[in-house]
Amino acid sequence: MYKKYRKITAVIFVLPAIIIFLISFLYPVIRTGIMSLFYVETISDSIMNWKFVGIDNFIFLFQSKLFLKSLKNVFIIWLVGGLIVFSISLFFASILTAQDMKLKSFFKTIIYLPNIISSVALATMWIYYFYQPDYGFLKSFFTLIGLQNLADIKWASPNYIFISLLIAYSFSNVGYFMVMFCASMESIPIALYDSASIDGANSFDKFFKITLPLTLNAIKSAIVIWSIEAFGMFVWSQIFSPLDPEPGTITPKIYMYFQLFGSNLIVSDRNAGLGASICIILSIIALISFLLVNLFFRDNNK
Repeated sequence: MYKKYRKITAVIFVLPAIIIFLISFLYPVIRTGIMSLFYVETISDSIMNWKFVGIDNFIFLFQSKLFLKSLKNVFIIWLVGGLIVFSISLFFASILTAQDMKLKSFFKTIIYLPNIISSVALATMWIYYFYQPDYGFLKSFFTLIGLQNLADIKWASPNYIFISLLIAYSFSNVGYFMVMFCASMESIPIALYDSASIDGANSFDKFFKITLPLTLNAIKSAIVIWSIEAFGMFVWSQIFSPLDPEPGTITPKIYMYFQLFGSNLIVSDRNAGLGASICIILSIIALISFLLVNLFFRDNNK
């Protein structure tokens, strides 16, 4: 009798959470999946006004040079930017977790500082104070060291906008992943390093044979988070091209935004169904990346 009441009590407490989950998450996912098979002029259109087109939305997207360009952009950001972010983050983390390192908390705070600033403010600072062609940091720095050709480059111009976006976005994420790697490295027993020192291991041996293998679980989680962030990039792309996006800054989410709300140059006819199709494609990409990460990075605890 007691067990029966326990089950009933558990159901009563869990049921509200299940209902909220179904309403706030599962229903939008199902609706988006169905919408991707229809032509929908506006996202608020009644279902009665939807026009079934099957997989034509997906065919259109993979025939669109601009959408394929957006996928290429985020893939390069994911791959090249990921290598930049993880290399620098691991480098800083390994230094800041060294036993003889002084002022660890201070340096962690300084490196992490960009992550507490709004993405809009941070991207704006990069554009107007770092890449500004007349008085920006790069202009002043390259002029100071005598590299006038590099000083004259307009980093926010269409020819260089993608590289500028890649660098700015990558460095803005270093602090976040550095903290994640620091937490993992600080949990490694110091006795392992002491034993390695006794055996004659140098700093590189310790990093590649102790630190890196025991940090793989954190790296695995970081890759999943980075994949979601990179393929879902919106704010940075929008700030670097505030009106109509340059091909060098367009991302799938920007393309989806203009499919939903229209654009004079990018989209002539709005189609929320195409926007839903882009959501499905991005979800599949995120799922594939998650599966690949689990395939190549085995859990060290098993």
